[in-house]
Amino acid sequence: MSEIRVDNIIGETGTDAVRFTKGINVTGIVTATNVSIGSSVTATSFFGSGAGLSGVSAGKLLQVQQTVTSTQTTIGTSGENEIMNVSITPSATSSKVLVCCNMANCYTNGTTTEVQFIIYRDSTEITGLARYFGSGGTTPVDGSPNGMFLDSPNSTSSITYRLKVARVNGSDGYVINHTNSQAKSSITVMEIAA
Repeated sequence: MSEIRVDNIIGETGTDAVRFTKGINVTGIVTATNVSIGSSVTATSFFGSGAGLSGVSAGKLLQVQQTVTSTQTTIGTSGENEIMNVSITPSATSSKVLVCCNMANCYTNGTTTEVQFIIYRDSTEITGLARYFGSGGTTPVDGSPNGMFLDSPNSTSSITYRLKVARVNGSDGYVINHTNSQAKSSITVMEIAA
């Protein structure tokens, strides 16, 4: 096997970089302080940190935050009752936030009881989810309402999304996470890149 050992390779002018017009084949590790690529780089794999890269798409789903509760919550006869909340800090004002809610084992023993689930952004109501009704008879109702909403908060500050429920009609009992220690209600927020 032959080898060439040199301290430096200089272009023909004495200052220009050497141009390898037919390319370079390297089987070992190449270490460089700075590399400028005129067209493209193709590689089977890359190593090291990509933290300093720019102009690289990071994908659309940027972060996910979730709150889960198995605490049994009884809904009052008036006003709005907060079931749970979750906070998220968007990375850009152009981001959207997908809010997903699931209420487990919602129970009413009344024939006319009706409640409304509501999503708040901090103290601002942004949407009402499906209403939930009593059975219309003497048999208790047990179900798991859910819903979602795509919000545009236009903020990079911390935001708290709150899931509240209000009684619309009736005065009979209404409970979230009813009688089942394994029942878990949740509110999940996902930052979506524009």
